[in-house]
Amino acid sequence: MLPHAQFSDLEIREMVEWVYSVRSNQMTEMRTGISNEFALLQTNKKIDGPIRLTVNYTDRGMGTVPPLTSSSSIVVRPRTTQAENSKRIQGMQILNSQNAENGKFCGGINNGSFFILDSVSLNHFSSITASVTSAGAGGRIEVRVGGIAGPLVSSMEVEVNGSWDKWDQVTGTKDPKVTNEESQPVDLYVVCRNESNRNGLMNIDWIRFNK
Repeated sequence: MLPHAQFSDLEIREMVEWVYSVRSNQMTEMRTGISNEFALLQTNKKIDGPIRLTVNYTDRGMGTVPPLTSSSSIVVRPRTTQAENSKRIQGMQILNSQNAENGKFCGGINNGSFFILDSVSLNHFSSITASVTSAGAGGRIEVRVGGIAGPLVSSMEVEVNGSWDKWDQVTGTKDPKVTNEESQPVDLYVVCRNESNRNGLMNIDWIRFNK
């Protein structure tokens, strides 16, 4: 560490005492350095949504110069998300089933029904898998950016398997033209379509973003 002649002996003493006073805390994780790795706090609750990591910095300033303050955040999310835990659900019902993961799924789906997965990075997956079932009309799942008519990321055909709770997995490849050069997370709209038979299309349990 370079010398800091601008600090008084008292200020240096305060900083050193603070460093030696730091203890492990279940609510606060502290890390040093420009690059580091750390494990999330242990919890019995399953993480099924975006996690925001925020770093704050404030120095002591000097003389007439006020303290400098800065803050930066990133958002990460697990690759698999339960449909019923989406940011917003439109035209669907959250229903119970012992055969669904976590015991719940999205059903009562008609043409145009959708849910939103927020804070998804377009650069971190190559395909999308959905856990689905249908004893109704079937149809397709469209994943779009920013709205139900936004740019198409991927689509998956859902065939009728004759059951409302026997889950199959369908996968669609991400359109290579859909990228996010700035790597900023976006909201993805998962839209269900069947223009010919508009009601009773399918049930959806979860969505997974594959590497």
